Amino acid sequence: MILAPKNNAVVVASAKRGFTLIELLTVVTIIGILSAAGVVSFRNAVLDNRARDAAVNLAAFAERVEAKARQFNAPLCIKKGAGNELLAYRGTISVGTGGKETCTIPDGGTPVDFITFGSPLALKTAKESGLAGSNWNDAVVAVQPRIGLSAYHTEGHFTVQYGNTSRWAAASKSNSDNRFKAQFSRNGGTLWESL
Repeated sequence: MILAPKNNAVVVASAKRGFTLIELLTVVTIIGILSAAGVVSFRNAVLDNRARDAAVNLAAFAERVEAKARQFNAPLCIKKGAGNELLAYRGTISVGTGGKETCTIPDGGTPVDFITFGSPLALKTAKESGLAGSNWNDAVVAVQPRIGLSAYHTEGHFTVQYGNTSRWAAASKSNSDNRFKAQFSRNGGTLWESL
């Protein structure tokens, strides 16, 4: 369309204003696809971070109990509570046949420390995790202060699963290391990543 203003100049104006319906639907579809991919990635990142936090908290709890055993200069025993918790008590350690240590908690003992996991985190007891040593969620663990050595005498680990997902968190102790390692697995415990 050509318009002629008063001063005889020629102006060309476009008849098209705005976007067509096809263009709008294409943009909305592209935004929807990108948003769906972003939501899945965000959800996975949140699950990973929650499981990693659990691993760090488990390792911090184990090291905190070790420090308390040194502070009290007395053995402590860690055991799984009735709920979704690990409890540390003052106890006595006896050595049985084959050098196996047994940690005994007096009746009516009061925990000196604890860690509780809220849903959907759950302490798991019979997990074949591929980690060194035994799963300490199954037993009463002896923590005996020793000068220059770890208060945990054996290899083992505490494990937590995040809901029904394949994400696992662990705090593990090996004989070759005097500290706990926070570890995370996103594939059900087959492959572990140290944090």
